[in-house]
Amino acid sequence: MKNKRKISLPLLGLIAAAGIALLAIGCTSITPSGWSGAAISQQTLFIGTPRGDLLALDTGNGNQRWAKPLVGPSRGGFGCFGPGGASSAVYGTPAVAGNLVYSSSYNGTLYAFDASDGTEKWKYPRSGAVAPIVSGPAMSGDTLVFGDSAGKVYALGAADGSEKWTYQTGGKVWATPTLDGQSVYVPDLDGRLYALDVFNGSLRWKTEKMGGLLANATSNADLVFIGSLDNNFYAVDKSTGAEKWRFPGGNFFWASPILRDSTVVAANTDGTVYALDTTKGKPAWSWKPATGVSISSTPVVTGETIAVGGSDGKLYLLNGATGKPVRDPITTSTTGGTTIEGPLAANGDIVYARVSSGKTVFVIGYDVKTGSQVLSKELVAAPTPAPAAPTSSSPFNWQFILISILFIVVIFLLMSRRTAKP
Repeated sequence: MKNKRKISLPLLGLIAAAGIALLAIGCTSITPSGWSGAAISQQTLFIGTPRGDLLALDTGNGNQRWAKPLVGPSRGGFGCFGPGGASSAVYGTPAVAGNLVYSSSYNGTLYAFDASDGTEKWKYPRSGAVAPIVSGPAMSGDTLVFGDSAGKVYALGAADGSEKWTYQTGGKVWATPTLDGQSVYVPDLDGRLYALDVFNGSLRWKTEKMGGLLANATSNADLVFIGSLDNNFYAVDKSTGAEKWRFPGGNFFWASPILRDSTVVAANTDGTVYALDTTKGKPAWSWKPATGVSISSTPVVTGETIAVGGSDGKLYLLNGATGKPVRDPITTSTTGGTTIEGPLAANGDIVYARVSSGKTVFVIGYDVKTGSQVLSKELVAAPTPAPAAPTSSSPFNWQFILISILFIVVIFLLMSRRTAKP
């Protein structure tokens, strides 16, 4: 029995050390990359990079005006099982108001920068971090609203980042809230849509459970529209939250809906784009590209045209009234397979898309009038002097790993000495 113990305990220590090493290797590969769309103001395009920078680019030639690394605070914790280091991926589309641009980060921080030169004006929270943020910021007057992955909604003063109110929902908030001047509409992954008072955060109403809600909502004077992961598209009463109608799709509604005249346009992940009558939910038209193409990117309206991005990397241009293609799809000119991800943005006749090609991500500009690609810019910040990220904000906690290995080595030596005695 002694010999068995002599062998098993040191071996157990080695196995534990190997396990921790594998844990370390595994943690290094878990790096969120984000799916930020573009915000455009004053001929400048603001977008997040896979590495976690906020870029300001010239809308005409793609030249970098400035870049800011969104370096977050250390969260402490142990390896993959705790919040550990802070990742700075940008999922939400930035918001621009006046001379400020706002960006959320997966590191649990919301930032405000001077739009002209990238000077940081404030961040929330001032120290530490909230739960990881996938939601983008949304504006109404002087109020900025976003949600976090713990289901909490925050309203801040847009000028200085001061906290106005918070509200706790029942599920993670990944969608960007929608504001109409009086209410904030917040979808959560638990499947409820919340209407909150924009001034004090009090609950006006919440819906019955739908499927998980990843898409943003949109609203007109009477109704709020939202797509769900239960394959249905919903319209609810703006005053009460009561369901007015639902429309069944073939798969998830991941892309956010957009309004055009008396229709709400909703793209389904099975590739179908629907234009639904806002009052009854009846299809005015529907369109679907080639088999195998899915749509998770939010379309955009430019003039009489609706631009739709496909998983095949092509931009499809549809007549907004009929749904018929107005020209052949525009093919993205990058090497390797491509997919359009994140919401589209428009600036006049130019539509901008976030395009993934393998591990490389671009912002691509398409001219909807000529049907040509006019801009291609890889989303990598040019080298600029920037403060180094704290060592503790790496994807896992090095201190814990080293101390654990040292502890196991000591135990191994002690047990070896103990079992070596006659």
